[in-house]
Amino acid sequence: MKRVLFYARQVLAVACCLNIPLVALFILPIFVGATCPEPTCLNGLVVSLSPVPEGGCASLIYAEDFVTQLPDVACAGQVTYAIYAEDEVAIDSINFTPSPIDSSLLLTHCDPAVLIVRIYGIDENGDYAYCTVYLLVQDGTDCNLEGYSSGLAGVIATEEDERVAGALVRLTANDLIQEELTAQDGSYFFQHLGCDTLFPTLIEVQKNDDLLNGVSTFDLTLLTRHILGILPLDSPYRLLAADINNSGHISILDVIHLRKAILGVNDHFPNNTSWRFVPEVYDFPDPQQPWSVPSPTSISIAIFPVDAQSLNFVAVKVGDVNHSVLAN
Repeated sequence: MKRVLFYARQVLAVACCLNIPLVALFILPIFVGATCPEPTCLNGLVVSLSPVPEGGCASLIYAEDFVTQLPDVACAGQVTYAIYAEDEVAIDSINFTPSPIDSSLLLTHCDPAVLIVRIYGIDENGDYAYCTVYLLVQDGTDCNLEGYSSGLAGVIATEEDERVAGALVRLTANDLIQEELTAQDGSYFFQHLGCDTLFPTLIEVQKNDDLLNGVSTFDLTLLTRHILGILPLDSPYRLLAADINNSGHISILDVIHLRKAILGVNDHFPNNTSWRFVPEVYDFPDPQQPWSVPSPTSISIAIFPVDAQSLNFVAVKVGDVNHSVLAN
């Protein structure tokens, strides 16, 4: 298998360097654990980008467009397919798990001319396998990229969709650092970003003020009831809000620290900030134990999206267990 991978890359390199038209692309099956649901896919694809209203050029490709044959072995239920750029997977390859939600991939003029993608087949047990495809990405003839720039935008809101104003959003891209405060509707927007500044891009949110906003003795009561098993907290965000000292679990110490803050003995939460932020697209592996895997606090972008709706954050006001915060 390794010899095949090496050969495919060598052919690509030779074709590019000799200016030979690339008409044959290669696909390499890679197995992860079980042989089901190993996808059988096309030998490759040349993608021509088209102009989009936001500026520049883009094209949306779908994982199923590459699949030519269903698995020929018994699988656990229906097999679905997902597609990812290989660079995106490499950002966190240890914790990466493909999801059927990611059935399409947006390509833009910011992508390299030769892009490596993975097509994952996923069965209902969560077993998966993938194959590697080389794409040749071409700008359309009507793409006017002179002076092109675009932006990244998102919204910061609580689980109850209470928009958070005045949160500091920081964008880091190579040597570029930009900061914005969220507006009254919780929105932020970084504009005039060109392709050269976007790889990779990290977005993170900070807010560490208004300690007792949304915090009252009722939160103490709810926190105590949860510890005693009388009325367990019912969402991962409420559980994060109840972890006052950021210890990764909820205990009587959290009750003590919260009471000290309410009484004015402490003006901060130990080992914690007054707000925490989790990317909205993040799915907790165990919603009843949100600390079982450290939840992300930032969003990393490997490939620039024209439609950046995945850049929202869920805000958690520490100590506000009953979601009574006034965030704007």
